Amino acid sequence: MLKHFKRQQSQQQQLGRKKQKQQHPDGPVRAGAGVPGVKDGRIGKSSSSASTGQSPGRPTKKVKAAPPLIPFAENDRVLFVGEGDFSFAHACMTHHLIPSGGGAGAGDSSCLATSLDSIDDLLAKYPDTVRPNLESIADVGGEVRHGIDATRLYDALTTTRKLPGVGGKKQQRNRRTRVPERCFDTIVFMFPHAAAGIADQDRNILTNQNLLSAFFAQARALMLLWSRYEAGRSYDTHAYDNDDDDDDDGEHPAEGKKVCMTLAEGPTYEKWDVRGLARAAGLRVQRTGTFRGDAFPGYTHQRTEGASVDNRTGSRRGFSGGLGEERAARWYIFEVAPARKPKSGANPTHR
Repeated sequence: MLKHFKRQQSQQQQLGRKKQKQQHPDGPVRAGAGVPGVKDGRIGKSSSSASTGQSPGRPTKKVKAAPPLIPFAENDRVLFVGEGDFSFAHACMTHHLIPSGGGAGAGDSSCLATSLDSIDDLLAKYPDTVRPNLESIADVGGEVRHGIDATRLYDALTTTRKLPGVGGKKQQRNRRTRVPERCFDTIVFMFPHAAAGIADQDRNILTNQNLLSAFFAQARALMLLWSRYEAGRSYDTHAYDNDDDDDDDGEHPAEGKKVCMTLAEGPTYEKWDVRGLARAAGLRVQRTGTFRGDAFPGYTHQRTEGASVDNRTGSRRGFSGGLGEERAARWYIFEVAPARKPKSGANPTHR
């Protein structure tokens, strides 16, 4: 009985070896057979390493992140409009710009930050932040002015000058022009918003479009004025007896002058059509890029109507429930486009 069992077991083993040879004629199966990167039971070069040309164990090269877009040079003369608590102007003047020619009450700084609100209104809206920011701006040589409307910049930042009289008394009386108080290279308008409190979306969009259209027209007139003034040419583009017009500025009018604007990303802001509004005002897009709030330390994007209060904690919040500078947004940099000749009888104005 025992001999019969051993004989049967031996036959089964022989039959198993025959089947194994039929399935693997090249030899016995080794550990890891059929597994990519494993040969003769040993781990070799992986197919991914071979395809990339990198040696095993060598760390993968990290792609460097693109530097944040800073749309002005440190020595640029910058005009900030529509500031809230002045945290953006403060961040720029302390980290990216070198204000020159300023000082307490000097009135000639190369960096001028302006707000529509009066100082009293600002202190009521942003009681925790506005005063320290204003003091820091003054410390680094910047200048601040209040009550400056972005849709009336031209008159606010220019003065009237008489021209040498010729002809009769009437002609002499009319020979006046506007000259700039000072010239700038860049106008910055951060997150413009009319804050009209209109519930209807279409009317709200139209209100903000009107704001941008008026601002763009004023900015273009100022950039042309600054460029011509610095070149020693006729000043006001619409002065009486001014033979110059917008068409003699060549292919690059107001070269080196630009408007920098940020807008939040989203369907509502896309409906503003900022590119189309700028084009209608005689500007064109020079470039765009992602706005990164972390590139401006100390900047907090505040609500136009003032900081809101969190009912649960009593703390004040900034823009959009505290998202502030972390909200997805883009830079839009505009320059003056070569002007097209107005139609016969047209009367272009900058006001």
